Amino acid sequence: MDTTLANLALARNLPAKDVLPELKLAFDEATAAGIPPQEFFTGQATASRNYNLDYTPSFVNTYVLCGGGSGTLRSPRVTTQALTKGCSRKLTRQMEADPAFGQKPIDHDAHHIVGGNIQDPRKCENSLRFPGINFCDAARDILQIVGITDVNISKNGVYLPATSTVSNPVAATPHANVHTKLYFENVYGELQALNAQSPADLTRVLNKIDTIRQELIAGTFQY
Repeated sequence: MDTTLANLALARNLPAKDVLPELKLAFDEATAAGIPPQEFFTGQATASRNYNLDYTPSFVNTYVLCGGGSGTLRSPRVTTQALTKGCSRKLTRQMEADPAFGQKPIDHDAHHIVGGNIQDPRKCENSLRFPGINFCDAARDILQIVGITDVNISKNGVYLPATSTVSNPVAATPHANVHTKLYFENVYGELQALNAQSPADLTRVLNKIDTIRQELIAGTFQY
């Protein structure tokens, strides 16, 4: 694999062996989409090809790892989206192994309640309520304070209908719509209000995440 991928481990102070398995998921996604390896690794994709990926030109050099941390990669328009899928699959595996959640329903996605891979930093900053901070990072920091080191734990997940066209009798929030600045701001606001100080506050934080989960399922959480 291209050594630039291994270098991304530095973004989280992890040895390359701990990051490369997740990057391989990204590579597999790109391969399945018909993107040649040389384009995935070097970013020489032609403008005429439509990868149907979320690509923000002003953040062309920004690459966010699952679970937080950032680095640079020469083909962010490929890997950012692919790694989002990789993270979702990791969360799905955790949720399906947890009897509290079980098998993911057809046409549903596993959604991180506290986000781990925010593709566009503009969704996390310049808030009137929380000026001067990245509230996506700050929400993950609260998890760290109470001892949660991985956003992919099942208790940070919820199954949501993939899009608004999926049959949805309980009016749950569509996953395709929920990743907004207001959503991330509100998640942080709910957690920040707990004033968590230590692992002793773990139960309160998990209870709040469960409340957000139920509101997402009911379609009442503001985003």
